[in-house]
Amino acid sequence: MELLWALAILLVLAFAPTACFLLLLRGLEYLRDDALIQELQATHDLEVTHPLDAGGRSDSSDGATLVTCPACGSRTPAAFEVCVVCDARRGSPPSR
Repeated sequence: MELLWALAILLVLAFAPTACFLLLLRGLEYLRDDALIQELQATHDLEVTHPLDAGGRSDSSDGATLVTCPACGSRTPAAFEVCVVCDARRGSPPSR
């Protein structure tokens, strides 16, 4: 009888983490589903905005102008004095 309990505990300990991981993975896949996002938009009258466009853009969503960092080449709002990626000052020459 003790052997059966030991086997039962072994099976639970061996398969429970895998089952939990698979359930979590399926839940995350469900949450990223585009149909779910569209359903939420329709039922709650939401407007979903994406922070980045596929082709890049020259202006941010609030109309501020973006400038190119001389050090790393990333796009940063003109109102910022330092680059948001590499923390270089906008007026400083690139450091190599």
